[in-house]
Amino acid sequence: MFEEIHKFKNSLQKYFNIIIGLFLCFGILNVYLNYKKELNLMESGVLSRLEGIATTLSAQLHAKDHQYLMEKYKSKDDIQTNRQDEVYYEMHKKLKETVQKNELNSPVYTLFREKGDSLHFYFGISSTMPYYRHAYHTAPNILKSDFEQGGRIACYMDEHGTWLSAFAPVKNSEGETSFVVQVDEKFDLFIQEARQTLTYNALIWLLGIGLLALGLAYLFRRLNEMAQYTLSDKVLIKKLEDAVEDRTEALRIKNEALKESNEQLGAFASVVSHDLKEPLRMITSYSQILHRKYKDKIDEEDEEIFTFILNGGKRMKNLIEGILNHARLNKQALKLGYHYVEDIVKQVEQNLAISIEEKDASIVKKVGRVRVIGDEQLLLQLFQNLIANAIKFQKDGVQPIVEIDAKEKSNGQIRIKIQDNGIGIADEDLSKIFKPFIRLHSRSEFEGSGIGLNTCRKIVKKHQGKIWVTSKLGEGTCFYIELPVNGHFETKQNTIPNYNTKPTSLVH
Repeated sequence: MFEEIHKFKNSLQKYFNIIIGLFLCFGILNVYLNYKKELNLMESGVLSRLEGIATTLSAQLHAKDHQYLMEKYKSKDDIQTNRQDEVYYEMHKKLKETVQKNELNSPVYTLFREKGDSLHFYFGISSTMPYYRHAYHTAPNILKSDFEQGGRIACYMDEHGTWLSAFAPVKNSEGETSFVVQVDEKFDLFIQEARQTLTYNALIWLLGIGLLALGLAYLFRRLNEMAQYTLSDKVLIKKLEDAVEDRTEALRIKNEALKESNEQLGAFASVVSHDLKEPLRMITSYSQILHRKYKDKIDEEDEEIFTFILNGGKRMKNLIEGILNHARLNKQALKLGYHYVEDIVKQVEQNLAISIEEKDASIVKKVGRVRVIGDEQLLLQLFQNLIANAIKFQKDGVQPIVEIDAKEKSNGQIRIKIQDNGIGIADEDLSKIFKPFIRLHSRSEFEGSGIGLNTCRKIVKKHQGKIWVTSKLGEGTCFYIELPVNGHFETKQNTIPNYNTKPTSLVH
């Protein structure tokens, strides 16, 4: 009997080493390949955004105004102040507003082609200087060849640095291109932010693999220890051998599927979903089976260990789901529509009905019939995260009161305010709360993954809005959200419905 147990232990250890080795190899390879793919996707997204900004701005400018300025002011010194010429002032103001609204790190220019010379471009008007006009000798070839129809310029260099760029034509009354609008973004800033984001995601994925490996190692060790005392009949040994063989075969098949998915899937989140959720479920399930089977034979220390495994599995599952939803936001196309804020809040109240009832929370709505444009599911997630936090982070014995206010501002923005009477946030922590995986409280105080507010920030940014917070420790917190009434969104697939279309209701 002891010989059979010894053989079983050796076999179990062998399978475990093979599984972990293959899992880590394929995981590291997958991280690298997806890093390259995600970098290309992010660059394409930035170019789409720049192209959208250029197209929107070109529709606001008039060819006759630009022609008037080019003919009247031949030198960059002809205009000394922005108010010197009203036509110039209005055009300069539109360019400057575009830079500020879209938080661009480079000025916006208009470019025109001097008659009789198709190889030289000249700056006409800049968003920064009173009047900026000189030959553009380093203009990229695609700007020259696609001057009439506009386009994107991926990673080009001039005397000022390396850029990602897009440009759009402005037509005159005869349908000819009078000038183009060029929008740039520094490539080194983009690549720095992209690498930080992708490296962080890769580290999180590798951390998940490491935690899973540690969990499996601990589970196998406990199985071996229990086998020395409790595996007294061959039926149980056979069941465990079958379970190990089935799991080995399942992992082999899954590794083959993972290798194939590297060629087919372009989303890092899908890899996390396929590769972490199922093994975690198996760890939790087998732990529960073992706990039920040996409940009467384990001591208090082992009981605590099982509790630690199950609670850790639950937290890991929530973390994976949070990372998955967080990663999907980068690639998810917006399904735009008009939605009443009141309907969104009503749906959130239904989703959080149990928490509201348990805490006896009061939701006070002062939103009228204000409506916003955006993706229904993402807006619902945004409001639900903020309202759920307002209910959760509350002092014991105090009834949570959440006030929601929505108004249309004179600047064409919808401002939404979500205020609570909770525990508040310290001044030194206000700058941290929108960063991913930042927790201000221990899990014994409040549950959570630390992703929720960062997800809210990404949703608002994806809708070209802003989110900020004010708070006083011990008195409550107030989140502010500003969303545009109308505007150009990131991807060409997103179309904004006509103002006369009937808004979609979130209440079914």
